[in-house]
Parts: sequence; C-alpha cells; structure tokens
Amino acid sequence: MGSALASTGDDLSMRLTLIVLASLALISGCGGGGETMVAPTPTPTPKPTVTPSAISLTDAAKIAGERGKVVLLQLAGAQPPPVWLAAVYQDDGTLVDLRISVLDGRVTGEEPEQPADAKEAERLLAQDRTGLLRAADLAAKTVEGATLTRAQLMDVGGRAVWEVETVTPQRVISTVVVDAATGEPAVKGEN
Repeated sequence: MGSALASTGDDLSMRLTLIVLASLALISGCGGGGETMVAPTPTPTPKPTVTPSAISLTDAAKIAGERGKVVLLQLAGAQPPPVWLAAVYQDDGTLVDLRISVLDGRVTGEEPEQPADAKEAERLLAQDRTGLLRAADLAAKTVEGATLTRAQLMDVGGRAVWEVETVTPQRVISTVVVDAATGEPAVKGEN
C-alpha cells in the first residue's frame, strides 16, 4: 500500500510539473502551432514638435544693443535652456548684465554691475572703432562655418581688443582677436 501511495504522489508531482511547463510555454509563446503570443504595445500619441528659433550671437548683440553698448556677450548653457549673458554699458554711465533667452530672444534677467566695471567699460569703449557686430563678422569670416559663442571687449597690453570665441562643427574652439581701433583680426589660438 505504501508503494501505491508513492506511485500516486509521483504521478501528481509529474502532472503538476507538466501543467507548470505547459503554462510557461503558452505564456512565452513556445509550442502549439508556431504562433507567438505578444501583448499589444500601445501606440504613443505624437507630441507636437516645437522648433525654437535659436538666437545667434549677432541676434543677441542687436537685442542687448537696444539697451546700450555691448562689451560682453557669452553663451551660457549650464542650466537649460541656454542663455546669452550680456554686459551692456548704458547712456547713464552704468553697466548692466542681461540674460537673453536663446530660444526666443527675451530678456529674462537684469542686474547692475559694479561702478569700477562701468568705468573700465567706458575706457575701453572710448578706444573702440570696430564694434561688436563688426568684430563678430570678422571672426565668422576668419573661421568659416564656426558658431560664435563669446565676444568680449577687453584690454590686452593697454589696447582695446575684441576677443571672439568660435566653435567649429568638429568642436574645434578658436579665439579670434580683433583690434578694436583698427578692425584687424588674428586667430589667437585653437583648443
């Protein structure tokens, strides 16, 4: 009698094993006519695409130039969305920093600079006969196909120069220095 129970227990165990294996085969799509059972994939709803108009250095210079004379314009993208940072010398002798959206050209922030910085900007602007837009144009012609990412009026050896940073599609960074008094460009270096 004990052997009959053992045989019945083994049969039950074998049947349970077969049921589990058959269930797994059905779930995974194995066996039975070669058809695979696949759960339907929901079709994603297409999102409307928005193509923002990217504001170039030249565009940002014109926007900032409505407030005064631009002495610095730099692309900053540490926190999306990226912005143009501009330092603008105003008619009242103050220097103000502006944040300009790269997406739509809106001025999104404004902060005054220190009076000493305004005096330095005034001194450099007195020597400038080229201007930011002309310096940017010269830099773009010097490094063809590059994107302009920064332009700054600065003192180099007692002379006012525009230092314009460019980045090529191959990610080569170059700095073009344009003499603010004469408009003569020279490629300073590549990184």
